[in-house]
Amino acid sequence: MVFDHLSVTLLVTGLVCFAVLLPLRYGDVEPNPWYGIRLAASFRSPEHWRRINRYGAKLLLFWTWGLVALALVLALPLPWNPDLRAVLALCYTLSVFVPLLFVVRFAKRLPPVLSPEEDQAPREAATWHGEKRDKALGIGLLVVAASVMLTALPLVLGWVPPNQIYGIRLPGGFRSPADWQRINRIGGAALLLWGLSALGVGFAVLRSRRLPPRARFWLAVLYPLTVALPALALLLLFK
Repeated sequence: MVFDHLSVTLLVTGLVCFAVLLPLRYGDVEPNPWYGIRLAASFRSPEHWRRINRYGAKLLLFWTWGLVALALVLALPLPWNPDLRAVLALCYTLSVFVPLLFVVRFAKRLPPVLSPEEDQAPREAATWHGEKRDKALGIGLLVVAASVMLTALPLVLGWVPPNQIYGIRLPGGFRSPADWQRINRIGGAALLLWGLSALGVGFAVLRSRRLPPRARFWLAVLYPLTVALPALALLLLFK
């Protein structure tokens, strides 16, 4: 895959949106003045806020995964027309208004008065607090860290020759085999270090009882996004 500025921007945007929307989907965010789907109907009651934000986050999460998928497709080593890539990215970005319109429609159809008891069972199921959530998130982070490390190790050891499928595929790496090996060794080492740090965070989420539950949740959800930091550094260093 060839990750340029466009595909990296779409990928990072999708992952950040996913992390922001996930607490809304599980009903973990109370009414507040800065974070959430802020329609007029959302502030009628806490129950209106919860239902609108859960429904909206559900639709926007589907849109977010589509954005991530588009970023990966645009990174494929295909004979892309630059104008076509830009049009696809722009059109899909603008399509975010489709789920937003559905959210507005959903909010208008809610009755003025809602009883929390009417939706208590789905609320309890969706909240998903406690040790099970922390365990699932911690194990997921460990799996991601191990996968990144196993992928990066052959690059660090210089086992991967220039190819069209596997490796850190920056334009500077295709100038010569030596440039390929240099960029992939440096990039592989950066990803390996990130994987080691992610392992530590994963074990902290699983084992630490000093961290409050909400801190463990955010740590497990947001830390994988920091893998974009070494990726962006390589993109800037080896254009």
